[in-house]
Amino acid sequence: VEELNVLCNAAEFTINKPQGFVGKDFPLELTAGTDAATGTKDASIDYHEWQASLALSYRLNMFTPYIGVKWSRASFDADTIRIAQPKLAEAILQVTTLNPTIAGSGDVINAAAGNLGDT
Repeated sequence: VEELNVLCNAAEFTINKPQGFVGKDFPLELTAGTDAATGTKDASIDYHEWQASLALSYRLNMFTPYIGVKWSRASFDADTIRIAQPKLAEAILQVTTLNPTIAGSGDVINAAAGNLGDT
């Protein structure tokens, strides 16, 4: 054995007090994601990860065979919180968008429904 590689690491972090709707079902209210949203609560989001690996290699002239094994696991716990995507409180453009973050008030024209440029 010419080279032995061993790796082991872990990561853990918590995001405290994100504002969201705890225990509420979809769909959220139309005001969700705006400053006018009511019923939001604080929650915590926990993330845990670990990984370990072991590898061996041996050099044979210009060829280096390599064999390795890796184990990893990650978990994410968000306390059943539903966080709404931020959006503007009222429409500022006359457009129809696929992105709810952009507040538009355009209409889809029935003759061209399904096209991206429907306004």
